[in-house]
Amino acid sequence: MESTNEEFYQVIVVGAGVSGLAAARNLLKNGVTNILILEATSKPGGRVETLKFGKASDRNEAGLIEVGAQWIHGEQNEFCQILKASNHRHSKTSWEGKGDFICPNGMKVEDDMVDEVLGWLEEAIEKVEATFSIETIQKEKNGERISEENMSMGEHLHEGFLAYMAESYPDLMEGSSDYDLRMGLFQWGMSFQRIDNSCNKMNDVSLYRWSEFEVNPGEHYNNFRKGAQSFVNEVLVGDILHSFILYNSPVKNIAWNDSGVIITTKDGSSFSAQTTLVTCSIGVLKSNLDSFFTPSLPEKQAKAIRCTGFGPVTKIFLEWTNPWWSPDFKGVQLVWPKEYIDCCNGKIAQGEQNLEQTWHKTITGFDPVLDNHNVLLAWLGGPEAVHAEILPKDIIANRCVEVLRDFIRSKNIPNPVSATVSTWNTNEYFQGAYSFRSTEGDVITGDICSALCDPVTTNNLHETNKPVIVLAGEALSKSHYSTLHGAYESGIAQSSKLVQYFNSYSSLIKSPIARAKFSTNEQLKDSIQPFSIRADEDAKFAVPIAKNIRVPS
Repeated sequence: MESTNEEFYQVIVVGAGVSGLAAARNLLKNGVTNILILEATSKPGGRVETLKFGKASDRNEAGLIEVGAQWIHGEQNEFCQILKASNHRHSKTSWEGKGDFICPNGMKVEDDMVDEVLGWLEEAIEKVEATFSIETIQKEKNGERISEENMSMGEHLHEGFLAYMAESYPDLMEGSSDYDLRMGLFQWGMSFQRIDNSCNKMNDVSLYRWSEFEVNPGEHYNNFRKGAQSFVNEVLVGDILHSFILYNSPVKNIAWNDSGVIITTKDGSSFSAQTTLVTCSIGVLKSNLDSFFTPSLPEKQAKAIRCTGFGPVTKIFLEWTNPWWSPDFKGVQLVWPKEYIDCCNGKIAQGEQNLEQTWHKTITGFDPVLDNHNVLLAWLGGPEAVHAEILPKDIIANRCVEVLRDFIRSKNIPNPVSATVSTWNTNEYFQGAYSFRSTEGDVITGDICSALCDPVTTNNLHETNKPVIVLAGEALSKSHYSTLHGAYESGIAQSSKLVQYFNSYSSLIKSPIARAKFSTNEQLKDSIQPFSIRADEDAKFAVPIAKNIRVPS
């Protein structure tokens, strides 16, 4: 391999998202300072993006919206502890999916029925977490895996709810108003789950890997005091990482062999390194797997990438000159009896309709936005989310206000003055929102995350396994995938493998036995020059960490 770039880096980090920034800081903290971060876009943070939009609730200035990652779920994780220690955690928490559940004719669904159906769904999901695991369908016998016929999360919940309806309401006829209303509420719950899992349909989500995800203890909706982008810029990038990041440098190809890697960007530039830590989204890796690496990744890693789910979520923010809702407004949730989208299999309940006619029926509801008194937020999932991203904003705004007027039964709701729509799904550098564990992954024995996390290695001159390609990102967190803290933890854990290798390698080439393997005139192309951070600078590299919080290893 040849490179036009003169400098030979120890590590090139691909992607300046949360995982890439965490990895870079960890490398610097541990003395690996000859690094470069290649970022495809013009800003750090990856799937983090904060915009000024609307009006702040308590002051006469612009409000903030989180177009990308919005919350830190849970408090007992390293990422939330950093948020607190840096004074970037908001004093208020928020919510989603609250308020009245209303039908298109303005009828409010009785609270007892809402509690019954959504309570059943919550209990059914808890039973899945306690009952099913990948081991229940994978058995080892003479080294060969035997798989029973597997079922998806969507199929399991849908069949379970139909059985519950038949047992609890044997006289309730399919097509009756009460039957359709309960099915509409169930599908609202499945639409919420489809967004929560970032999948096209719940039938794509593994039943047997559902329990791998662990809900982090503590408040579930922690907010950023000054916006997620401000936290990224001020804390994760800070005063240190700016000089290590090369923006607007999307990677086209990573060529690798036992000498290291040469990374080529889309503008034709190339950069050489001993190893690379790749943190771009699993969606980007899935769609570019055949061309991104030369030679191709080993089949173990490639298969794990192909079998990891990654899907769409879209946010719609609507701004009005003044709020038409009350100060204590919690939101309004939309139930579509007879016309619901079946989010288990992705089909419309009645009739053949296209996305142009049905995309708005996957909006679960309209929620208020923290500290933004004249903005409402709507979420979409599945193919409808992708379709909404390509629509003109005025079309989206008009359709949304039509829906609100129909459900609330008020023609006095004014047209929004502006709208903002996220575009993660149609952005070539992300191609979706976040990962989930798919039914395709059930074919992989045991922990799919282990295959993703294993470095691609080659044998170097001292016959040790040299990590050449290491992956990181939220999809590589076994129990916290799809979260910000999962992305952060993955960056720390995967970069720590490189730190460990560099430390071992440095010790090895200093030993008399290792030196004897080389002639006195031989130059090691991939030799390591260890760096140490001066004591007075060490604090700059260390992100503030609260006491008694374990750093992932």
